[in-house]
Amino acid sequence: MGGRHDRRGWAVFAQVGAALILAGLGAGVAGVLAPGASWLARAVGAAVGAITAVAATAWWDRTHQRREVREAAVRARDGFLDAL
Repeated sequence: MGGRHDRRGWAVFAQVGAALILAGLGAGVAGVLAPGASWLARAVGAAVGAITAVAATAWWDRTHQRREVREAAVRARDGFLDAL
């Protein structure tokens, strides 16, 4: 049961990360390619896309690190319990 919960949690994290990345790409592309938009609107769209991409990358890295730490703790616990 614990393994299935971990996989489901990882899938949710992956979906949220993908949604963040797509939202950033959409905002960036829409802002940069908007016909008749001023340079300010295009710059804001590009900035939103860049900020969202950086935030999504940082979030993804943090999530991956948490998962690795959790897996290492489970391995250490299992090794300790096996020794008992």
